[in-house]
Amino acid sequence: MKNVVSCIAAILISLNMLAQPIRLATYQYANNDRKGNLSELGRYIQSELKREVIVLSYPTVQTFMEGIRNNEVDIALINTFGYLLLETSGKPFPMKAVAAWVVPEGAADIYKTAFLVKDKGPVLNWRSLGSKSGKLRLALVAKGSTSGNLVPRLALTQLGIREAEHSFDTVLYAGNHQAAVEYLLDGRADIAAMGHDAYQKMVAVKPAANLMLRQIYLSPEIPLGPALVNVNLSLETRQLIENILLNLHSNAPAAMQGLRDGWTEARKATHFQTIGAGHYEPFLRRFGQSSAVAAILQQFAN
Repeated sequence: MKNVVSCIAAILISLNMLAQPIRLATYQYANNDRKGNLSELGRYIQSELKREVIVLSYPTVQTFMEGIRNNEVDIALINTFGYLLLETSGKPFPMKAVAAWVVPEGAADIYKTAFLVKDKGPVLNWRSLGSKSGKLRLALVAKGSTSGNLVPRLALTQLGIREAEHSFDTVLYAGNHQAAVEYLLDGRADIAAMGHDAYQKMVAVKPAANLMLRQIYLSPEIPLGPALVNVNLSLETRQLIENILLNLHSNAPAAMQGLRDGWTEARKATHFQTIGAGHYEPFLRRFGQSSAVAAILQQFAN
């Protein structure tokens, strides 16, 4: 009898492995496609679900969003901006946010936006920026960046700058956080916004850069992006995936560390927690009028 049960179990496992693979995906950051950072998680999910897992990486947040809309992804690790754009675009997508990283209270300066100017440049302080912006070149990071595009634009609304392209002489995208700083240093920009942590890492390697620059704004902590699960998966599979994520820190610490290594802003995250609708609303409300926030999201949603 035991042999019969074992055979049946083996057959069921084989059939499950023959089912369509679970597609675990994210987006590239600078030169890191992050597949390596997801590989341990993929192996763990495969062992738990007894179903093949393939790891995918999209070149940009925008192409990742399209892949999600086109039902190419079953588990997505996306940034905050990308998720908010999916939610506000009005285009349907077959995924639901089930969890997000948790950073312990008191862990300071983990995920923030910094605005920098040259120490002897034309901008004296944050409050004077609004009246001088028309003559300034602004360097941002990339269209899909949370700390290098969304949050800088949100911060500028507090100065009455609702659309940077109409208020600054030029708006440039440097491509990555370090490049935004380089734009400022080599004179291609007069003011630059980027992830604060990325800037700190850069000056740790090039301390002379810090002597040439001055920080005029630092944002509040930014909530980390969510994990999404495809709603077309069976309810049982979705619940298993959510449970895997929520207990990843204790059941598969190597997989959790792989994620931390790939996401600078998650380097001090301790675990995933369940999230619901409106998880990011308190953060967005910190920047004032909802109409200004909505206009920025709509600008990039399509």
